[in-house]
Amino acid sequence: MLVKLGSILKVKHGFAFKSKNYVNKGYFRLVTLGNFSENNTFKMNDAKATYYSGSFPKEFILSKDDLVIPLTEQVAGLFGNTALIPPSLDFKFVLNQRVGKIICDENKVNKYYLHYALALESVKKQLEARASGTKQRNISPEDIYDVTIDLPPLEIQNKIVSILSSIDIQISHNNVIVKRLQVLTQAIYNYWFIQYKIPNFKSDLIYNKNLNRKIPLNWKVKKISEVCNIILGGTPSTKIAEYWKGDINWLNSGEIAHFPITKSELKISNLGLKYSATKLMKKGTILVSITGNIRVSILAIDSCANQSVVGIEENDVFEAGYLYPCVKNLIELYEKTSTGNCQKHINKNAIEHSYLLIPPYDILQKYSEYIRPFYKKIYDISLLNEKLLLLKNTLLPLLINQQLT
Repeated sequence: MLVKLGSILKVKHGFAFKSKNYVNKGYFRLVTLGNFSENNTFKMNDAKATYYSGSFPKEFILSKDDLVIPLTEQVAGLFGNTALIPPSLDFKFVLNQRVGKIICDENKVNKYYLHYALALESVKKQLEARASGTKQRNISPEDIYDVTIDLPPLEIQNKIVSILSSIDIQISHNNVIVKRLQVLTQAIYNYWFIQYKIPNFKSDLIYNKNLNRKIPLNWKVKKISEVCNIILGGTPSTKIAEYWKGDINWLNSGEIAHFPITKSELKISNLGLKYSATKLMKKGTILVSITGNIRVSILAIDSCANQSVVGIEENDVFEAGYLYPCVKNLIELYEKTSTGNCQKHINKNAIEHSYLLIPPYDILQKYSEYIRPFYKKIYDISLLNEKLLLLKNTLLPLLINQQLT
């Protein structure tokens, strides 16, 4: 049965929190447009979190599983994406302006069914058609109320939710495993090569001025460019359509926020790769975004990237399991030496001239053998999540349009 959203829900506007009361840490954390992901999930976005220390009406405090929707299209395709507020013991989420809270008529619609139904392309197109504005388009609650969706009986809604949510739960579970493995591998690296608590190893320590810390006697320090191949990304001409008709992954600097990197939004052709002044980087390459937010990640796929991304290729001696945590420890240094006011920037030379600790070959080999299975698990689980996401996106329209029973 086709119904207008206005007959089954209401949208509550967010509160205009005053920027003078923004703080870096606190009990109330703003839900912003940056918390909506392209996968129709809640993105924690911890690095850009904003907290609030002033007074405000308590009706804008959100609870676990409250359904929120963006009212401004910060990035293309955001309209129709919704998010469920995750649990948190450390703070409370609050409803910020340009974000709406969806309040459902529970006698007619399952909130979680609505979460999935709004993500349908047919629904997103209706919302986009009603948006206004030029630079950043906006929609109002009235625009949302005018949108039509297919609404089966509650019993069918519940069954659809059961199927799709089971996939979401597995994806979320896998993300937790990857995050824990990321923390664990960084801790192991620090244990071995910052604290030097290496099995069956003892050595006197000597200060090294390039690393600004003590290192074991007779260990070496070299520039990264002396032991690894450094690649600067490039962009094919956007005027030649043929360059953008292919299946080669091509990343922008914003996508380096993902760990590990399992996909790219855009693809280019072999011809585009040839004329982009860069090369294809293999799985295991360490990527650093050098413009805007300086981040580091690792490829779980083969990919190339634009000129705001630098790749550090692993090799037989220095594998990704050693290079990634090492470069991650350098991010603070890169941020301190970056230039620019509105948008921070470092150049390729900053990475090439970074210093890398060179342990004896036998220790590196022992470490790589130990750490390699952890990174394989990170790759495997992350790629599995991409398959699960594809499965969910395939099932979503078929279930909601009742093409599958």
